[in-house]
Order: sequence, then C-alpha cells, then structure tokens
Amino acid sequence: MSDKTYLAKILSVSQKTIDRYLKETEDRIKVDRDAKIFGMYLSGHTQQEIADAVGISQPSVVERSKTLSDLDKCPKPIKIAAS
Repeated sequence: MSDKTYLAKILSVSQKTIDRYLKETEDRIKVDRDAKIFGMYLSGHTQQEIADAVGISQPSVVERSKTLSDLDKCPKPIKIAAS
C-alpha cells in the first residue's frame, strides 16, 4: 500500500483528494519560496545568501531570479511580496 493510498484510507477521502491536496501544498511552497527569493533579491542579498536562506543551490537562485525579474510574468503573490 502506497503512502498516498494509506493516507486516503485513514482520512476517509479519495486518493484524488490526496493528490490534489499535495499538489496545492507543493504549489504554495514554491510560491512562498519564490516570494522569499524575490524579496531577498530586491533587498540586495547575494545569490549565495539567498541560496543558503532558501535551501537551494546558487545556480537554482540564478534561474529563479531570471524568471522573477520579469514582473509581468510573476504570479500575483510574488508581486504582492515585492511591494
């Protein structure tokens, strides 16, 4: 029995519900991480400081910073965090 199946059974929900909840949780974690990266980026922190604070590699910070630096493409929660 997989962990997801086990969770669904003990919580009396479908595995689809577990999958949806986990996806929503993962998405929220990514948004929170990106907001922290962007905030630190705007505050002038180095890429390595950001990487250490967020728990990802410095090259990953570079990639996320490239994406986040274009405010037109940023999700709304990140724009709000930047203000």
